[in-house]
Amino acid sequence: MPADVRWSDSVYRAGLMCRVCRDVELHELRYAGRILAASTCLRCGAVVKHDEGDLRKAYLRDLESRLRTKPHRMVKRAVRHPAKFIGHLPSAIIHKPLSLLEEAKPLVGSLAERARLLGRANQARGL
Repeated sequence: MPADVRWSDSVYRAGLMCRVCRDVELHELRYAGRILAASTCLRCGAVVKHDEGDLRKAYLRDLESRLRTKPHRMVKRAVRHPAKFIGHLPSAIIHKPLSLLEEAKPLVGSLAERARLLGRANQARGL
């Protein structure tokens, strides 16, 4: 599996033991960054999700680690393949922030949805 899997990437599939089917079945795997967020059994549709709060914390720890090690990884790439590194740098400067935003969109979207629902509940209570 690639080291940097985002929600927007292709769907990954693997044979896993399904809690409902009680057999090894093909599951669709969804990631937030490199963190497994959910798996869905393709036979019965059973979904196992990472708790949203824990997922957010795990994702942020993983993101922090990736950001902290990025300079070291960039230097290694520059030393190994200088011409390729320089050639890809302008594109990477533009696309990497966009890919991080795309990767985090499900987490940010769930926060926005929760805030919207909380606002509605507060309105209903007259707050």
